[in-house]
Amino acid sequence: MTSPETDAAVAAIREMWQDRSAGERSAFTSALTPPPVVPTPSEDHITRVRVRAALSGAVDPAELGEPSVLEALSPEFDRSYVDGNWRWTLRSGPRRTVLRSLAGSPDRLAAGLADARSLPTDEAGLYLRSLAARTLPSAVLPGTAAALAEPSSRHADLLREPQASPSALPARLVLQALAWAEPLGGFAGDLAEARRRVRVEAVAASYGALLANGFFGRDEELARLRDFATVPVTPEDRPVPLLPVIGLGGAGKSTALAAFIEPYLRELGRPAATGPVVIVVDFDRVQFRIDAELELSFEVSRQLGNAHPVAAADFSALRYQAREERAGSAAARYAGSLAAGEGAGDAPAFERDASLLVRMHDLDNRAVLLILDTFEEWQRERPDPGRPRTGGNDPEARILRWIARLHDTMGLRGLRVILSGRADVAIDATEITGRVEVAEAVCLADLAPEAAAELLAAHGVPAEQAPALADLVGGSPLTLRVAARFFAHLSTDERATFIAGNAASVRDLDGDLRRELLYERFLGHIPDPRVRSLAHPGLVLRRVTAGLIRHVLAPHCGLGDLTDADATELLERLADEVWLVKRDGDTIRHLPDVRRAMLHLMTSDPAKADSLRLIHQAAADWYRSGRDLLGEAAAVEALYHDLMRDPDGIARLDARESRDRLIALGESVVDLPARTAVEVRVLRDELPPLAEVLTTRDQIWAKWVDHRGWVHVDGRAALEALSLLEKRDVRSEPSWLARAYCDLGRWGDYRPAADRYDDRRIPPHRYQAIAALLSGDEVTDAELPAVYGDSSGEAGHFSHILTHYYYRLLLRPPADLARWRGAEPQLVGFAAVLPSIHRNIFDLFPVDELRRTLVWVGAGCPGGSTVLTVVDAWGGRPLTRSLVAQDPTLLWALRGDNPELRAAARTALAEIGESAAGDADALAAIDLRGDLGRFLDESVDRHPDAVLLQRVRDAFHRWDRANNALIAAIVRDVEAGWPDS
Repeated sequence: MTSPETDAAVAAIREMWQDRSAGERSAFTSALTPPPVVPTPSEDHITRVRVRAALSGAVDPAELGEPSVLEALSPEFDRSYVDGNWRWTLRSGPRRTVLRSLAGSPDRLAAGLADARSLPTDEAGLYLRSLAARTLPSAVLPGTAAALAEPSSRHADLLREPQASPSALPARLVLQALAWAEPLGGFAGDLAEARRRVRVEAVAASYGALLANGFFGRDEELARLRDFATVPVTPEDRPVPLLPVIGLGGAGKSTALAAFIEPYLRELGRPAATGPVVIVVDFDRVQFRIDAELELSFEVSRQLGNAHPVAAADFSALRYQAREERAGSAAARYAGSLAAGEGAGDAPAFERDASLLVRMHDLDNRAVLLILDTFEEWQRERPDPGRPRTGGNDPEARILRWIARLHDTMGLRGLRVILSGRADVAIDATEITGRVEVAEAVCLADLAPEAAAELLAAHGVPAEQAPALADLVGGSPLTLRVAARFFAHLSTDERATFIAGNAASVRDLDGDLRRELLYERFLGHIPDPRVRSLAHPGLVLRRVTAGLIRHVLAPHCGLGDLTDADATELLERLADEVWLVKRDGDTIRHLPDVRRAMLHLMTSDPAKADSLRLIHQAAADWYRSGRDLLGEAAAVEALYHDLMRDPDGIARLDARESRDRLIALGESVVDLPARTAVEVRVLRDELPPLAEVLTTRDQIWAKWVDHRGWVHVDGRAALEALSLLEKRDVRSEPSWLARAYCDLGRWGDYRPAADRYDDRRIPPHRYQAIAALLSGDEVTDAELPAVYGDSSGEAGHFSHILTHYYYRLLLRPPADLARWRGAEPQLVGFAAVLPSIHRNIFDLFPVDELRRTLVWVGAGCPGGSTVLTVVDAWGGRPLTRSLVAQDPTLLWALRGDNPELRAAARTALAEIGESAAGDADALAAIDLRGDLGRFLDESVDRHPDAVLLQRVRDAFHRWDRANNALIAAIVRDVEAGWPDS
């Protein structure tokens, strides 16, 4: 009997049930039905799946076994999703357990292999099965054709299944299969060799990726590295050779090393290799920080194992022993752990123990090539950051001692070391240890144009455009790769515009270069953010001191107010960046090549323009204040920063007063904007290329033309000198113009050419007078050679005045020499100095001494006697007034040769193909014999139609007559008794 409340509730439930659909009522009923009982998989089924999986690699779970078995065993598998399908691989622990159980039962192993044969698996799994079959009694080795054709045991059919040949497999898959097969026994040697191969291939792969797009240039550098690596190991006790390989970030150091070690690693990967053992240590890793010599020695022993599989195991055991001994030491107990930076004291002990294994495995007679990469990371870290970089606190000294111990203590007699980094070894190795010999560094500069173009082409730049692009961006490998990526995103029209040097496109590329070179390769290499702030934009300073940091850089580099102690600490930290700076006492200077590469990117960064300008102004004010350098040194630094801040300021400089300071700027001139740098070089009397000078100011162009013209004229290229005047006008006459026309035998063309110039400020010299004489024009006073220097009484000054008088006598001979002497009251005083001098700084030719002597005789031989150094007509006797008076005909020995006309003679002879034209010495010999006139006459007779040759011949005779007439007049004057005037 129920209560009314219960009946009501039941009625309500019935009503609700009736309202449900048939599907809902069915689903509810099914939910209340207990699930059918699923039978638990038998142990035999589970064992079978485990065995199949243990003798396979990755498999499809659907083909491995029943779902119920897989559900029970799923925790024992690693799972991966590959190409849209799940792959299951039995984990190492369960696999080891299964294979150990099969190792003692050949029948069970054979049955398992037969069962697994139908289960598809990967290459490592197939090789595992062939390895397992090798352990069966009387089984044949896989890959032996005869054995496969005629199986010798009941298990041989297992070897006929699809197999992977170990020689065709990657080393890592062979290692995987051998590691799986190890519990079966008998694979210890193969496993050790596989591990060795994998280690070698890992090193090769890490560097091989750098060669994916090829290797270009660097032939000389590679040759030096090869020569260094192939020196035979000898019994003599020699120092360890050490070769630095240095270059800027992005210079391709790692790529060059990859190309260098690739053949050695390939040889090392072969069984029983005998080539050099290659050991690569990258200091860009935490465990190789400073004071970690033990870890370094561990790594050397680890990679020595790459030469011999058994040695690898022995060295591994020794490292384990060394770690256990350290863990039990008092220092380790107090420290609580073994930090990566410890171990300097333990390293020698480990190296002594390792020497036994080195000798045991004959590694003491093996060439060992140790490559220490990213060496600047080691150079940066002082062992004690609180002490200066001196004595025992110098990281380079620590590494050199460690290298010496590898040779002397560990016994690696064939050791040779390559240090690769951004900075050379800064200390003198002989002061640290006589056991390391540092060779001259291999410097990786920019690639040659041809190699740069090849690199660009390998990165997708069309071959026909690669040379022009290489010429535009330079030869830095990293810059070239950035440019290639940038170029790839341009359209066809944009590429042509870019190669033509479109400024906007180049600025866009500069942005990419700033990101990859400046911020990633350079500044990203500085771990301390405060030092990064000093480097950018502080790198605009040529030198850095604590004072400059505090008063010039800090206010504009976001460093705030600094104390002297703060500034000194930052200076020390900046000095640690040895790839960037070099210390000189209390001053740090940026390394020129690094600074130059970074400075261009900094100065072209619009975001830094204002701060750079302020730093340059502050630096110039600092040097002018006298608080740092003094005198000219301070003035040079101030000038540098003035020009960097205001390049147009060069136009306001007094070129003569500033020349020495501009020279003192040295190579820093390249820091200036291009046009300013060119003008500075010209003002320093350098000769930039023509294309760079064409856009400079008129005064700069004129100075360059005058300098370059003389180079051409002195180099017997007068036509090239004249061609400069066709490139761009000059306002004043070049000082070489008369000489050029004389050398070409165009004496008559000089005066019309010179008359085109309104400004003829150059002092007249001999060639202007010669051109007037040989063209038949009247010689004006303005064309007589000027007197250089002053009247200070110096012998050189008087000597030059006598040369001036010679041309006056030659070109405008007086009718009466005695009267002429009287009209020149200073002549005798000047001539009296001649006996005390011989050569003159203004002499162009030795014959000038003879010509001055003629003037001295014409002045009455005042001042005593003179000894001529260029003629011995008097048997070594001094030339005196009495000797001249006794035999005036001796004066004909003062005629000398005619060097001013020989250049024109060579030009004319070259025009007709005479052999003498090509031999200046031969023509000079003819002239010195006094036969040049006769030689020209004979040449004209042979070539009567040679107009230039006839003109030169006629000019020579006119010149010869004038010289002879002068000597004859002086001889007559002497014969007349030198009457007093």
